[in-house]
Amino acid sequence: MNGAFSGSAESADVVVEDSLPQQEVRPTPPVEEAEQPEQVLTSEEIRALRDVASETRRGARIPLRLEQEFEAHERRSARITRVCLGMIPVLSFGSAPFWQTLVAGSPAELIPLLLWIELAVITPLFIAVTLTQFRKVESSLAELMLMGGFLLIVACVELIRYRGHELGHTVEPYLLVTIPVAVVTLARLPLNRCIAFIAGYVAMLFAAWLVLPGSPGRGVQEWILEILLLGTALLTAVGTRLSSRRQWAAGKLLSMMAFRDPLTGLANRRALEDRYEVARRAVSRGEQRGLFFALLDMDHFKKINDLYGHEYGDGVLAELGLVLAQYARRSMDMAARLGGDEFALLLYDCDLDDGRARLTELLEAIRNLGIEHRANRAAVVTVSAGGVAVGPALPLSDAYHAADHCLYKAKHAGRDGLVVEDIAAKAARGGGQYGSNYGS
Repeated sequence: MNGAFSGSAESADVVVEDSLPQQEVRPTPPVEEAEQPEQVLTSEEIRALRDVASETRRGARIPLRLEQEFEAHERRSARITRVCLGMIPVLSFGSAPFWQTLVAGSPAELIPLLLWIELAVITPLFIAVTLTQFRKVESSLAELMLMGGFLLIVACVELIRYRGHELGHTVEPYLLVTIPVAVVTLARLPLNRCIAFIAGYVAMLFAAWLVLPGSPGRGVQEWILEILLLGTALLTAVGTRLSSRRQWAAGKLLSMMAFRDPLTGLANRRALEDRYEVARRAVSRGEQRGLFFALLDMDHFKKINDLYGHEYGDGVLAELGLVLAQYARRSMDMAARLGGDEFALLLYDCDLDDGRARLTELLEAIRNLGIEHRANRAAVVTVSAGGVAVGPALPLSDAYHAADHCLYKAKHAGRDGLVVEDIAAKAARGGGQYGSNYGS
């Protein structure tokens, strides 16, 4: 075993604790949102991201979790644009009393209605919309408020056009179409909501025509103009969305490469270090049973490469990675490849007995794969493991070296087995610290 993590405390004798009482397995408690570690990508998710990034399948669907992550990314990216969109009605309608009579030439009978709509309805509504975009832009509610607010403006303008028509004052409809064009092209809404917003805009126009008798309609040329503008806006939104989706998928894959082992798809050493610290802080704040940290090493792996070749060996490592991933499905658990044939397993809110049971199942699952290994005593691929139950005060370097020593003992006991120890209980009894001076 290699001393991958450094430590400074003196070594201590390892004692296998078999007498701890069995505790009930509890679900993983929630962790504060700010400290949630990056989730592991499955092979299906990686393939979907590659399809999107490489444009091999235009508009390829991605799993729901990634779709939600992409939507959150789009909303964050559109924060400034959405805030600006929300401020435009505040500035224009809020200041309208100072300029609308001079610029628009509105009749005096229309002014009370204009002031009520501008100052009592649209201005306070869009102040709320703008604040929501600034503070809660990732929420679906903020998006719906933005859409609903602009559709309300459409309804109000149609009411003003109707009242102005009664007073002999014409309010041209051309500027109204800029609302859906601006929202669809700038707000970075999901495509289904772009379509829904345009449908809502058209529905508002027809509702005004039906509900308000004598309401000024639109001529053929006006409808053709609006259809062309709306169609262009929708096509622009589609193109922008696909481009943004490809860029996001490519960025996600690049980010994954910094924290993932490319052969197995498991977390790498850097990701394990980050996850361990997050899990350790979470344990120190709550009433969890602690952490269980294990090292696993394939038996006679060098002989696999010698007998079958490195391609076969890589395939074996990939198969082991798939099995390990099945035993780290909770949000705070992690399976990692540290290098070569050495793997690590971090289990959150897990005591010694539960950790021993999980490791026993894992070793049996690997054995039951039946992967041929003639140089091994069992004639199939097997794994040895060493695990330790640790408390929140123990750094990863000490947990690593204690688990490494347990793994060393499992190897010398004949391989295809495991040795576990409860460091947390030993520390509570004053058993000392674990350091880096273990033999291998």
